[in-house]
Amino acid sequence: IGNKVSSFSDIAEYNKSFGQTGSLALIAGYGTEKIQLPGFTNIGTGQTAGLRYDYTSPKFIARTTNNITTRDFPGLERGVKRSSNEIRYLLKNYFAGAVADHNERSVSTVDSSQLIYLFGGKTSEYGLRAGFNKDRNNITLTASIVDQLQDSVTSILFRSHKLNLNTGLAISKAVTSSLSGSLVKSFTLDNTNSKSFYAMNAFGSIQTKG
Repeated sequence: IGNKVSSFSDIAEYNKSFGQTGSLALIAGYGTEKIQLPGFTNIGTGQTAGLRYDYTSPKFIARTTNNITTRDFPGLERGVKRSSNEIRYLLKNYFAGAVADHNERSVSTVDSSQLIYLFGGKTSEYGLRAGFNKDRNNITLTASIVDQLQDSVTSILFRSHKLNLNTGLAISKAVTSSLSGSLVKSFTLDNTNSKSFYAMNAFGSIQTKG
């Protein structure tokens, strides 16, 4: 109210199951937004569309989630294109497969250059994933390549080689532990002679009942 912004949006979702193995969701929406600033008034209309599919069988798991929202659709998801995909081959308690993700945001013309600097850009990641699952114990290792446009002002494109490890282990009936860590080697793509740099982070926790 203080910024004199009014909007309306309507989103419909259709879901269908395919027995015990698959499920499909189709999403579509429409929205309008009116922004009144000193000396400036903008009335925009936008759309959003999405597709989600999950497949699970004793040997394979496949998941894909895709969504695209135009720049004038009201809300925080404006201008976002997002795709997340994974396929796994299962062998008893082990699995191996591939992942591919993409996230891109374009900010509407009525947003400030500061918002474009903070939220603009795009990231793509693709790689291989393997792991182990049994009862309360799980280990997942992912090796991937990440291409990231840092922002929409300088347009510096970085490539990273990333290794990520996630674990959840049961120490006893009442105590469990988790560990997440990654090692990344990054360099700019526009300058092949640029020096690469490394980044590492790790986080662990221990939980007990209560």
